[in-house]
Amino acid sequence: MQGTDAVITVTIRSLIMKGRNMRFSIRRALWLILPLATAFVFAQAEDISRDRSKIPDKYKWNLSDIYPSDDAWKEAKQDLLAKLPTIERYRGKLAESPAQLLGCFELLYALSKDYARISVYASLSSNIDTRDAARLAMTQEVSQIGSDFAAKTAYVDPEILAMGKTKVDELLAQEPKLQVYRQPLTDILRRKAHTGTEAEEKVIADASLMSDSPGSIYSIFSNAEFPFPTVTLSNGDAVRLDKAAFNRYRETDRHRGVGHSPTTPATPPGMRVRTGRFRK
Repeated sequence: MQGTDAVITVTIRSLIMKGRNMRFSIRRALWLILPLATAFVFAQAEDISRDRSKIPDKYKWNLSDIYPSDDAWKEAKQDLLAKLPTIERYRGKLAESPAQLLGCFELLYALSKDYARISVYASLSSNIDTRDAARLAMTQEVSQIGSDFAAKTAYVDPEILAMGKTKVDELLAQEPKLQVYRQPLTDILRRKAHTGTEAEEKVIADASLMSDSPGSIYSIFSNAEFPFPTVTLSNGDAVRLDKAAFNRYRETDRHRGVGHSPTTPATPPGMRVRTGRFRK
């Protein structure tokens, strides 16, 4: 990965939507953890030839374009935490003048950019090895910050909706610098039927940590090094059928109209793989 263009934009809206998509209870999350944890224990006894510490750096994420070190990431995180409360100074004032609305959105997007940077760095660091507890802790810290950020900005959408389209258009006409935010303002108005009050939006934001847990748990365990079966391809090659290998060999010789069909005589029930031959 090269360049800061690789930083993935993370918006406050995505955090709120995670909260709205609450599907799992804590009990159901525990049922998910137990079998995965069992498999994880067995994975530790497996050959660790793919231990991330033994993989050359050239095959790993180059995160220095985001932050040069973990210490720099920690400094940026603390700086963001110190800035977050400043967004609340615009609460109840967005309709007062174009300057207030502009100031709010400029700060909101500046904070969102800072949050995106610390979030991407933590996430990609953890993805190098999902078994690394220290890296996992970084992603958990970021999730907490994201939840707090969403809660502190819960007033923004309801206040804009309270203005109505006529008032928003009036403010846009009075301040040319607001034009860059026309699209997000339009989106907020468009989603009126699906937006709650400030109190309701804050509850959704506060619940985002809980609602995101099942997906996070699944991702952590499913991306760890589990004991995967060894299969024999139609050309006689024996390969370890992990996620990457499955995608790789499923697509082998695709453009020539030929695909390798793995045979899995030693594969446990429920893990057999079926593939068809590819045709142009």
